[in-house]
Amino acid sequence: NSKILTDKEIILIWSVLPLQIKTVDAKLMYSTSTSPEANLETLYEICEKNEKNSTIFFMIETDKDEVFGGIMTHNIQLTESGKYERPLMAYLISVRPEITLYGPQKGKKQGVVLFEPGAMRFGYGENGPAISIDHDLKIGITEKETVYGNVSLLKDYSNGGEFNIKNMEVYLMI
Repeated sequence: NSKILTDKEIILIWSVLPLQIKTVDAKLMYSTSTSPEANLETLYEICEKNEKNSTIFFMIETDKDEVFGGIMTHNIQLTESGKYERPLMAYLISVRPEITLYGPQKGKKQGVVLFEPGAMRFGYGENGPAISIDHDLKIGITEKETVYGNVSLLKDYSNGGEFNIKNMEVYLMI
């Protein structure tokens, strides 16, 4: 039921996921295209019903048709202000222009996550968050993060990694 991913892209994503993170299905919990109030507060309220160690998959589509996101064994829940948490597993995923899975590089610790009222930060490492999203789910920033060894998740990095969010979907892996 994704408005971001095609059936072919979903199959390709599933093919690159590590076995320990694959599940039977993914349930769409949240989409900015269908939520009357698209913001982090609404997203946190919906996600808080899940267990803390739930596996969550989120996808972002930019206004330039770039698609990327993350998957983690950690629920999206409001954390104590300034308190970073380290999921057991977390991966960056680039879908468009090309499907690539980025995991922690050898010798690097897993990237951390931070879910605050004003921003959601995923894959925080040496250079900052691999993906950071504002409260209103409209603007984000992506960094070339050494923890994951990812190149830019954007086609054009000339604007310093800033992007406009066209749509965001969050799935619970079941």
